[in-house]
Amino acid sequence: MKILIPYILFVFLLTLQCTNPFTTRSDQVQKPDNQNGSNTSYDPAINPDLVFTNLRKSINQKKIEEYMRCLIPEQNQNEHQYIFDADPYFKDEFSTRPWTLSDERNYFTQLILSGKNDYPLLSFEFADSNLSLRPITPTSVNDSLESSSVPYKLRVTYTPDSSVVYQGQCRFKIFKLTAPPETWHIYYWQDLAVNQMYDKTWTFLKLYFRKTTKQ
Repeated sequence: MKILIPYILFVFLLTLQCTNPFTTRSDQVQKPDNQNGSNTSYDPAINPDLVFTNLRKSINQKKIEEYMRCLIPEQNQNEHQYIFDADPYFKDEFSTRPWTLSDERNYFTQLILSGKNDYPLLSFEFADSNLSLRPITPTSVNDSLESSSVPYKLRVTYTPDSSVVYQGQCRFKIFKLTAPPETWHIYYWQDLAVNQMYDKTWTFLKLYFRKTTKQ
């Protein structure tokens, strides 16, 4: 019996060293998106898919400059005028004052503006991860593409007790700059409501900040 006790104690200590039940293995835990994006790099959109990867990341991480880089640069609007094609329910709201790149910047700036620590929290995703792209014309496969219509969902958590989900269908047209680094950018963004939920669309959210912000 005296021989067995030290042996059992040795096995017990060895087990504790090999497997600590109170230690979390970092490689087994899915890490959430970094909300402020301080440690996240963005790859230039040298291929079309990266435009939408960067769009998702920039929204979720509230990175205004990266968000704007997904859109056509101001100096290239002689090639393509930026168009936000609002849901038809709000057409009258946009007919006299078209949506511009400045509106995009102002809207996103106001959306993420808050004195409540990290709030609001943003969670954006395309409901269908297979966002397919096709040439706008038979000969534009290398420089002008359009996406399929794809469902989206944007959750805005304003406070720990208050969140709103905006959703609908969106479609994009993108093009590649001819000057290096020849990156791809969005120049047409269509938004459509689903099931007549007009007040839950991206159009409604953008329009709300235009109306409540003095410009």
